[in-house]
Amino acid sequence: MLRAVEGHRSRPGLDGEDFVSQLLQLRVALVQGEHGGVLAGVADPLEQWGRRHLGAHDQDRLAASERQRVERVVAAARSAGAQWASLRGPESPAELTEGSTAALHLASGTMLTATVDPWSGGPPYGLQVAPTDGLPTSRNFADRAEWLAEYRRCRTELAAAPPGSAGTPAT
Repeated sequence: MLRAVEGHRSRPGLDGEDFVSQLLQLRVALVQGEHGGVLAGVADPLEQWGRRHLGAHDQDRLAASERQRVERVVAAARSAGAQWASLRGPESPAELTEGSTAALHLASGTMLTATVDPWSGGPPYGLQVAPTDGLPTSRNFADRAEWLAEYRRCRTELAAAPPGSAGTPAT
């Protein structure tokens, strides 16, 4: 029976309420069904199983929704003739007091992520350059002005790279 409900979890169009309903029907069948309640002890593990799988289903939907959001942002930036698409956070890292901002260089596919973590115990400012065809490079900065200058330098260098090149700035 668990395999039957597992198959329903991945069925297109099945929402959380439908899944919970299927799970409850299975639980009733196991507890009160043909075994005369002998399987009553299965109810708690079955509920835990259902919560795990429902969570996975929700995670899949959230991931798909995020992919679609990013695709819309990139498409809008391309149609506007922009060189960059701001995928997360403020447009400029200068606006950050904590958190992060991520920008995608459209011509090269390189992601530039700036972070501020005042609670890290180390240098609070971070910068990661992640090209599509190589390993990301990361640097940490204790000085905010130095971090912002390096962010601007990376953006300028990527923007000046020939179209279609990896465009990975030297960090």
